[in-house]
Amino acid sequence: MSWVTVLVLLVALYGCAVYGYEYEGRFDSLNPPPGHLMPLGWHTHPIHVETRLHVPSPEEFYTRYTSKSVPVVFKGAAVTFPAFQKWTDDYLRKYGDWKVVVEDGKKEDMSRPTYQMSLNTWLNGYIGNDTYLVQDIVPPNPMTKEIPIPRCLQCGGFQNSIETAIMWFSSGGTKSRFHPEQVDNFECMFSGWKEYILIDKVTGQTSFMDNQYEYSELDVDRVDMYKFPALQNITWHKLHVEPGDCFFIPYKWYHFANSSNTRNMAVSFWLTHQFRYTDDCQYPEKRKTTLFDVKTSNNQESSRVEVLELFFQDEKMSLETFRKFFALNDTAEENSELTLGRRGQITKTWLKDHKANALDKIFEKIDTNQDKYLSIDEVYEADLNLFIRLIGSLGDHYFKYETLQDGGGNGGGNYGGGWNAGKDILSAKKLKYLRNEL
Repeated sequence: MSWVTVLVLLVALYGCAVYGYEYEGRFDSLNPPPGHLMPLGWHTHPIHVETRLHVPSPEEFYTRYTSKSVPVVFKGAAVTFPAFQKWTDDYLRKYGDWKVVVEDGKKEDMSRPTYQMSLNTWLNGYIGNDTYLVQDIVPPNPMTKEIPIPRCLQCGGFQNSIETAIMWFSSGGTKSRFHPEQVDNFECMFSGWKEYILIDKVTGQTSFMDNQYEYSELDVDRVDMYKFPALQNITWHKLHVEPGDCFFIPYKWYHFANSSNTRNMAVSFWLTHQFRYTDDCQYPEKRKTTLFDVKTSNNQESSRVEVLELFFQDEKMSLETFRKFFALNDTAEENSELTLGRRGQITKTWLKDHKANALDKIFEKIDTNQDKYLSIDEVYEADLNLFIRLIGSLGDHYFKYETLQDGGGNGGGNYGGGWNAGKDILSAKKLKYLRNEL
């Protein structure tokens, strides 16, 4: 072998070593992971959601589905609804003056504008248009008289947990974002079909929470499995519903929906997630049989739900666990003399001690039997503003002590940047707790 040949081989080996990483990605592209650049869900076979022919009692619905976070389809559950039988385009014109919100585009995009118009205007032009009517439909709107409350939601506490009802109406071909459900969603199809891809709550929280906003922007028609590797080995559930069917999607389940390319209409009941069953079905006066009878619940109850989630299926929560989620966590940067200065350090220490004391006092307010543990019943019976302030305090960068005082900070039931940031921080802490990192 000549020295020229040896030199050529050495140069080639050096090139492979230097540029191997660059070419590695190209070689991998010859054998991409299943589902790469294909619609969401094509990477593996689905688990089919349970289908039932009869709607259960509220107690069975709570025991088997909402408390255990299990989706379900109820075939034909809406076929007797007046809305299902009557709501043709011509019939709906009797409500033509009703103002509705219309989204620009059938493929959900939160950056696109929305418009308000009369229902008559919508009906005149929706066929063939790339628009989507998404509108709350609640009392005293007379249309609510034609929407019965499904049997499983008429009592048991569900009738008092309905935050709103949403009408979904288009000429078909809609696609949602990939996102987690923030409520318990009970939905009934009046026209057309829908198909859902569902990923359970625990899998979603542990797989997507670190990058949930990035995952919410994935292209559901062409999924980049290299950009979103957590999807490569995810097991998913399939849900398909036809006109007259109803279905339940549990709180915090990730999902994506698409619809038939025909007239498509559904109504959703959005319910605050329940952590206990209320035994009130034996009292006829407690039942709600139509949407018109319902007094919608306070959507700020989500603050209470965020705290109830911290029980993690246990019956009690200790003060130690409570502190893990709501106590001030210092970082090296926040504690540095350079960042705060000596006076700032003293102030920070005082605020930390003050907040720890305030946290214990809030715990004592909730712990009405003073056994040093919180129960689910005690959380339900406590003042809602306590939980709004607790979560809002997490979102305040310096944890100002007013946030935890009665009537101060985020008290009074106001949602704002502090509360939203606090909710994100609490979600991150929940994830660390699940990973035994908190």
